[in-house]
Amino acid sequence: MPRRIADQVVIILGASSGLGRQTALDLADKGACVVVASRNLPALEELAEDLERRGATRAIARATDISKTDEVEALISSTLAAFGRIDTLMVMPGLAIYAPIEQTTLEEFQRMIDVLLIGYVRAAHAVLPVFRRQGYGTLINVASALGKGAVPLQGAYTSAKHGVVGFTQTLQMELRGSGIDVCLALPGSMATPLQAVHARSKTGRVPKAVVPVFHPRRVSRKVVRCARRPRALIKPDPQSKVFIPLGYVASGLLDRVLSRFGERLQMTHEPEPTRGHDNIDAPMLTAESASITGGALTTADRLRRWTRFHPGRALLMASAAAAGVWMTGRKLASSMS
Repeated sequence: MPRRIADQVVIILGASSGLGRQTALDLADKGACVVVASRNLPALEELAEDLERRGATRAIARATDISKTDEVEALISSTLAAFGRIDTLMVMPGLAIYAPIEQTTLEEFQRMIDVLLIGYVRAAHAVLPVFRRQGYGTLINVASALGKGAVPLQGAYTSAKHGVVGFTQTLQMELRGSGIDVCLALPGSMATPLQAVHARSKTGRVPKAVVPVFHPRRVSRKVVRCARRPRALIKPDPQSKVFIPLGYVASGLLDRVLSRFGERLQMTHEPEPTRGHDNIDAPMLTAESASITGGALTTADRLRRWTRFHPGRALLMASAAAAGVWMTGRKLASSMS
């Protein structure tokens, strides 16, 4: 049964930047009570103030490390103490390491799995008893389109996301008919701080999201909609809608393409600075790391920028495209006459 967002208490695990931050803002716009959680408390406190200015009935910031069971349990307990109930829990932590598997240490692999897979298990273990007592509740696990595929240089990330998909689908089967909704979101590439700001890269270059890249707002709106009217599966953008089916019908071809061009698709030409810091083991306390995009551009932004600086080429390409459409139309018309 649909539940109005304005009547809900929603927790977001992974709210300090990117998709989590955008989702919190969207919930505030609809009047929800929002609890924002991550490791970056200063960013959360600033966000909570912004949420209440935008219309959240109430907003609370809670420092929470999803890799620590006691902190996840404390988040659930403190939310119950503040509001008396939990309607929706959204789980969307973000870590990334760009490196061949042979160059990814066992400790790095374990850290990625602990946050990006076991973290979802911790969250479910903490909230499901609450949902059981209430007789209702919605758990939204935001994974990735890579949970249904693979790409070079992201072995740890891809492994974790595959695990989240299997874990969530199993929960859906086990909780069917219980009154508890479990939803799985599989977004494609988004313009967030994950790649250029937060990620650890061992390639010598700064990572980038694989095109096409969309603004997190495109995904957050569908996640918020799912909180109101739960759905088992959310494929919120064209990349996820195309990439996932393509992996089934042309897996061999897709594997060959990604094997050959995967690194080029994921790396900029900008050399990776020796910054000695990322968000793998601790949060980054910078303005760009606590933003929605972190300065990343969507594919549409890049096209607009390119058009602005190359108007002649853009006009030529547009003219060529229009001519191609016209010629195709003529051929179709003549073949039908």
